[in-house]
Parts: sequence; structure tokens; C-alpha cells
Amino acid sequence: MIVLEKKFNDVSKFFCKLYDKIEELLQPNTAARQIIKLNETINMKSQKEKYTHVEELLSALFCAYNETTNQGFGDACGILGDKFKLLVEINEKKDFQMRIEVMNKINYIKKSEITEIQKQIKKHNKHRLEFDSIRMKKDMQKEIETAKSKYQATKITCYNMLVEFLDNSQKQHTEILLKFCQILNEYYTHSMEVNQDAATAIGAIINDLSSKNPT
Repeated sequence: MIVLEKKFNDVSKFFCKLYDKIEELLQPNTAARQIIKLNETINMKSQKEKYTHVEELLSALFCAYNETTNQGFGDACGILGDKFKLLVEINEKKDFQMRIEVMNKINYIKKSEITEIQKQIKKHNKHRLEFDSIRMKKDMQKEIETAKSKYQATKITCYNMLVEFLDNSQKQHTEILLKFCQILNEYYTHSMEVNQDAATAIGAIINDLSSKNPT
């Protein structure tokens, strides 16, 4: 679990490293100042908002160097933009799966099973108090038996519900946690595949710009 969370965090950090790499690459260029400013603005936004503004950054990158006839640079920018779009879709799919297959299941357990058990325990405690109060009165044998019957009935109900819940809860929570790990693992694997493609596009941009701006 810890390993998967670390991998997830590593994927998130990829985007920050990407912006740093582009900023570092363009630092010597006068035309890049507006791009760097735009990049800083994007970095102030949330992770999800960053994705939606990446195309603007890539557009600025392309415009700064559109005087070149190098098709590879334009292709690399286009590929990178496509990869960011795909990463947004992957992230949205992960969020949807988490809500449907993890959070909704946990909420169902909390709102149905646990809530119902709590109601039964409350009812049982009420009947127990009634029985304790009535059984002290020797001349109310019929009422005592009725109260005892209610008390024992709710006691059995609560016991059975608790046993069933405890028996099932480990299985339920194990399934939920396994699904949680599966979703994270699929997200990580798919994201890294896309990130590798994006890294290839970044490499093409770096090589192209480096050849035009030798240090």
C-alpha cells in the first residue's frame, strides 16, 4: 500500500518536473520570458487545473519557435499536448472508479449495515432498561415476562447482526482495499506508459531547441 502511494506521488511529481525542465530549457531565450511567466501562473494552480492550461503553455512554446521549419518540433509539441489530454482522461477515470468502486461501497457499509446495527443496539438497550426496571416489581409477572422476551429477542438480533458484520467486514474491507490498490496500480501503470511517450516528445523538443540555442 505504501509502495503504491509512493508510486502515485511519483507520478504527480512528474508534472512539476516537466515544468521545471521546460523552464530551465528556455531560460536563455528572450522569447521564452512570457512562456516562463505563463508557466509560473500554471504552477500556482491546482494539479487538475494545471492539466487544462498545458495546451496554452505548449501553444506559447510553439509560437515562440514557429519561424523554424523543423517539423519534428511541431510534432513533438502536438504529441505532448495529446499526452497531457490522455493523462487528464486517465486521472478522471481513476477518480470515477474510486468513487464508484471504493467510496460508494464504504458509504454503503456505513449508511446501511452499521446504521442498522446501531438502531438495533439502541432498541436493545431500551428493552434492557425496561426489563431491569419492571423485574424489580414482583407483582408484575406478566409484564416482566413480556419485557424479558423483548430484551432477549433484541439481544439475539444484535448478536447475530454483529457476528455477521464482523465476519463479513474483513472480507468486505479486504475486497475494497484490493480494489483500491488495483485502481491505483492500473492508474500508475497506464500513466507511466503515457509519461514515457511524453518524455520522448520532451526529449525531441529539448534536442530541437538545443540545436538552435547552443550554450
